[in-house]
Amino acid sequence: MTDAEFEVRARFESLRDLERRSVPDFQDVAAEARAAGRFPARQPAAVSVGLAAAACVVLVATVLVQRSSRASGAAESVTSWRSPTTSLVPTSGQAVLAPPPLLSSVLDGATASTLWRKGD
Repeated sequence: MTDAEFEVRARFESLRDLERRSVPDFQDVAAEARAAGRFPARQPAAVSVGLAAAACVVLVATVLVQRSSRASGAAESVTSWRSPTTSLVPTSGQAVLAPPPLLSSVLDGATASTLWRKGD
């Protein structure tokens, strides 16, 4: 290390020592906050009871929804299933996998056309 690095390190150590001497004790700070009412010792009982009641409501609702979905009937066949995002892709599967036309332009893909091409 160079002399400049040793000097910087020594200055930081002296600042750190000065800061440690001026920091108040944690117990004193916590006692002062409790006395001012900014730092409650524990949660009020009403908040805990309210959180427990909300958790019970969510649990009961989940159980009821699961039971109603089981009782609704037979499961849907895998072959008839449609993705919920199918409507976001307006092209057919064949158009997605088809190669571009031979005499195409760079600008052909810039706009989405709803017109059918000759090969489709």
